[in-house]
Amino acid sequence: MKILIKTSGTWRNQIPCPLRKNIHTLLLNLFLASGLMYLFTACEGETIVIDDISDETDRIYEVAAPLGKVHVTIDDLLKEFDTDSVIQEKEDGTLYSAYQQDYCYEWNDMLKLNDVLYNWEYPVLSDAKLSALKASAAHVEYTEQVVLNNEDGVRLDSMIIYQAMLQLSVVVPDGLEAGITISIPEVTKDGTALSYTFQTGMAQNRFYINEPLNGYSIDFSHSAEHPYGFISVVSQLITTNLSAGSADPVTVTFTLSDIVPDITFGQFGQKAVDEKNMDVSFDIFDQFDLDATIDFADYWVSITADNSIGAPFDVQLEDIHLINTTTNESKQLLMDEPQFSIDAAAYGDPIVTATGGLEISRANSNIVDLGITTYQPNQINGRIVASLTASDDEQLYFLSRTSKMKSTISLGIPLWFKTSLYSRIDTIDFDYNSEVGDDDKVTENLQEASMYFTCDNGLPFDMEIQAYAMDEQYQKVDSLFKGEEGAKLIPAAKINQQGLVVESTKTDFTAQLQQKQLQQFKERGVKYIFIQSGAVTASQGADFVKVSRTNFMDVSVALEASGRVN
Repeated sequence: MKILIKTSGTWRNQIPCPLRKNIHTLLLNLFLASGLMYLFTACEGETIVIDDISDETDRIYEVAAPLGKVHVTIDDLLKEFDTDSVIQEKEDGTLYSAYQQDYCYEWNDMLKLNDVLYNWEYPVLSDAKLSALKASAAHVEYTEQVVLNNEDGVRLDSMIIYQAMLQLSVVVPDGLEAGITISIPEVTKDGTALSYTFQTGMAQNRFYINEPLNGYSIDFSHSAEHPYGFISVVSQLITTNLSAGSADPVTVTFTLSDIVPDITFGQFGQKAVDEKNMDVSFDIFDQFDLDATIDFADYWVSITADNSIGAPFDVQLEDIHLINTTTNESKQLLMDEPQFSIDAAAYGDPIVTATGGLEISRANSNIVDLGITTYQPNQINGRIVASLTASDDEQLYFLSRTSKMKSTISLGIPLWFKTSLYSRIDTIDFDYNSEVGDDDKVTENLQEASMYFTCDNGLPFDMEIQAYAMDEQYQKVDSLFKGEEGAKLIPAAKINQQGLVVESTKTDFTAQLQQKQLQQFKERGVKYIFIQSGAVTASQGADFVKVSRTNFMDVSVALEASGRVN
């Protein structure tokens, strides 16, 4: 805003608002979502014109005008910096900053289905039968058991195949005329067992099958030898003509590969499923310039799990460290109970996911004692081990192709802190001579100017503000706030025993600019204004406070100036 002084119908000069700029963040980087936040903008409004009252050439003039009022909430500031992915909100409205990483366990982490390849040779007739029957018809049958998984504790009951490739070849000896049927009774589609029939002859003694089994079902058979389940490959040979020298065997080659089940029912054993290396990086301390003057009341590391697999799990955290990768300082996170269990998902349409998890905080670990704010780690390392829980022999579990057991590791730093004094300096461009002009009479005619600040503080900490006029070499010219106390104090809002704001506080203060100061601004060529701001929580930093999205600060600024026009 500019105040324009008008005399006798002629523009005499333009006086710039002493705070023509954006006043940078008063909330500091205590809000982990932003590094530099603007609290309010001064010098808003229309140009003010002071008209002559008389034709006298030497008179006193005065002017008072509001410069602006701004209402800012923590939520407004967070939205400007697009921090929804970092800042989250608890049920009580308090905020926390979280960094996370996901780890997934899928069906093939728990069940390994083997590709199988078999070569079988079957004699057409034994020597005894051959000599007795000569060229008569004969019927022989051979059955093989094919195992897809033979892990201890695993029992496959049934499966719907999403994809699998069956390759089958049959080679018969020359001169054999026979009907050959190869069937797999446990593999069905629409109630019909998988079966192939070949008719041999003088000109045809080799047969090949290459077929995907997508959509087929398997109902596994069980035996004392193969309690984990198997499928049967049954070969039937009915000979119609057995010529001399045709006692060579029939050769069957069976291959089943690339098996992916759509869903599998059975038991899957008690075993460690997989070990995932935890490596969660975060940059709170680097990005937002937090230092040891801020002491957070709590930190937490949590692991949450969503299980859409129909089997129960035990999840264990091992060897968890918080590390500063720059200094290589590492501290181990010790916890009372570093494991949790999660139930099996419930089968249905849709599948009902089970959830579980563990939160590590000051209540059950040494996380606060690590001194995180002092050594400022930027990485969490460790291991997550998921194990299938011991199975109930009567319980039928399931693995779905699309189901997962997803674990999420999070680091949280709640905005629940205390500070004895956290401060920063922001630079404001303010070229006095360029704005006011280098005419000596301009500054001489300005006897004094006052800026009035009215603050309604709904933030849970005291704010101290001081402003300095600086020359081109960043040397201090003068302080804007004078007096014994120097910096102005904006008292914190009133908080309850939980550290939450319950009532805002109101404060007024003034910055006086004398003619001698304005003259010094001109002579030294003031180029900048430094705003030094600091925050201290209640009881001189002894109490912890919490920040919520509805915390606010209202700031009203008005200007009063007087001078002599001659």
